[in-house]
Order: sequence, then structure tokens, then C-alpha cells
Amino acid sequence: FPVTINPGESAQLYIRVAGSSSKTMPVILWNPDHFSRQSASEFYMAGTYLGVLTALACFSLFLSSFIRESMYILYASFLVSTMMFFLSLYGISQMYLWGNLPWLSVPALPASMAMVAIFANTFSTRFLGINLHTPRLDKFLKLACTTGFFILLLCWFIPYHITIITGTLLSISSAITLIISATLAYRRGNEAAKYYLVAWSTFLLGIATQALRLFGVLPSTPLTEYAIFVGSAFEDGRIVTGK
Repeated sequence: FPVTINPGESAQLYIRVAGSSSKTMPVILWNPDHFSRQSASEFYMAGTYLGVLTALACFSLFLSSFIRESMYILYASFLVSTMMFFLSLYGISQMYLWGNLPWLSVPALPASMAMVAIFANTFSTRFLGINLHTPRLDKFLKLACTTGFFILLLCWFIPYHITIITGTLLSISSAITLIISATLAYRRGNEAAKYYLVAWSTFLLGIATQALRLFGVLPSTPLTEYAIFVGSAFEDGRIVTGK
């Protein structure tokens, strides 16, 4: 919002923020020109990120139809869920998709978080053969998917803070389990697990950074704010191309 302060003048400003969703409120005072340039730069970054994920999702669907492998449909669904998470987290979906529909915009973040966990776990189970070689980890991932389904169904009815904390813990525990599963698969000689392990480690670091930022452990800076999306873009490219 605009604030006018005359040269040499001091002023005290009070800001009250209310709402049921989580809030990170870094206070920065911009001049109008700098604010416009910064906003345009952030929109360009968001557009680039969404464009990369859209291209990778389309490529995954092409691979699925070309080699007749449904596993890549799961990965395309994971990419779409990640895009919805990004749009919800930064309020872009509220501005351009949901409009003035708080009953839809508020649950969108935990719902998209649950979808990311569901499709990530399902795809990874197929990709790494977790259900064949590590049945105990497979049981945990199935439990995580079930938890994700409950979050997806109940986030419209139960308090927001419960679903967002549960979704965050679900994402972290799933990512750690997938790292362990990939490590075991690589030790068994699964070469594809090597690429998966390198890619998923960057995504895990991004998830941990984002969670610590949301819980107030880490400050809200460009590095902590965008770490998960830089990690996910790197992870997505490595998984799809296998390099």
C-alpha cells in the first residue's frame, strides 16, 4: 500500500494482519519505481518457473504415449500439483483463478501440498520399485498417500493450521523416506536411482528450507523463499531427462 512521508519527516506506521492462513510479513519500504521493477522481475521469475514445469509435464505426457509407460502420467500429475502449490503459496491463484472465493483459496495450499506428496510417492514407488524391494518403506509411503488423501478431503472442513502443519510434516517425512529408498535401490545396482537420488536431494533441501521458513526458524529472504522451487526445477529436469 502507498505511504507518503515528506523529506526529513519521521513517522510510525502500524500494520495489523489477520486471517486463518499462515503469514510471512517481511516489511520493506520501496519507492514506487523500484517497487514496480521488483514486482515485474518476480512475475518474470514465476512465469519462467511455471513455463519450465509446463514444458516438462508436456514432455512427460509425450514420453508416456510414445513408450506406453503410465509412470510418466504420474510424474506429469506431480508437476501439475507442484505448479498448483506454487500458485497457491504466492497468491497468484487467488489473483487470477479463485478471485474473491476464500472458501476455495484458503484450502488450496494444503490441498495442493497433499497432491504433491501423493503423486511424488506413487511415481517414486513405480520408478524405484519400492514395492518390490523394500516392503516396509512401501507400507510407510502407502500410509503417507492415505494421509494425503485425508488432507485433500478434509482441508475444506477442518481448521487451516491443522492441515498445513500435517501437510508440511507429510512432505518432509515422504521426501526423507524417498531418499532412503533411492539410496537402497542404488546399492542394489539400480542406475536410474543414482539420477533420482541427486535430483531428489535438491528438492528435499528446498522442502526443508521452506518448512523452516514457514515455522519462523529461518528468515524470509529470496534464498529461503525460492529454494524449494529452484530445487524442484532441477529435480524435475533431472528425472525427466535422466541426466
